Amino acid sequence: MIEDVEDTPAIGADYPRAVAQNEPHYLYCAACQEQGQQTVTVYVCYPCSDRRGAMMAFCDECIDEHDEDPYYEESVY
Repeated sequence: MIEDVEDTPAIGADYPRAVAQNEPHYLYCAACQEQGQQTVTVYVCYPCSDRRGAMMAFCDECIDEHDEDPYYEESVY
């Protein structure tokens, strides 16, 4: 978060240009979203993602309750 911007002699530039550009784009848990919650994911289940044609990601609690034999990896942000 930018708290203060000083006037500096910049040639043809208006600063700050894009403050929100570097914010991470989190994935939310598919099981939690069905219940109306937004929980940031930790794991991605690849067999479910292939079957549904979309990224199926789960939080810590939901991956333990996942009823299949998942091949999953930890998400990297």
